[in-house]
Amino acid sequence: MLARFFTKCKFLSIFWYFTIFSYTSGMSFIHLHNHTHYTFQQALGDPERLVKRAKELGQTAIAITDAGNMYGAFEFYEACIKNDIKPII
Repeated sequence: MLARFFTKCKFLSIFWYFTIFSYTSGMSFIHLHNHTHYTFQQALGDPERLVKRAKELGQTAIAITDAGNMYGAFEFYEACIKNDIKPII
């Protein structure tokens, strides 16, 4: 279902290729470069939503790499622990 959605998109980046590949093939994949809304003018992602999406995709860990601050680290850590995902800060 997810792969079918992205094949309809005009632009399929390498990020989505590996996400789809890992989701459909059973391989594990972990995103190591994610910004939250605490990175000024670079991202809109809420740490809770990032963790929930990682859980939906079957990922066992996720990282945040906010630029210039660590404001989202505690919120991210709590969301990961609540969803049984290993936080990488």
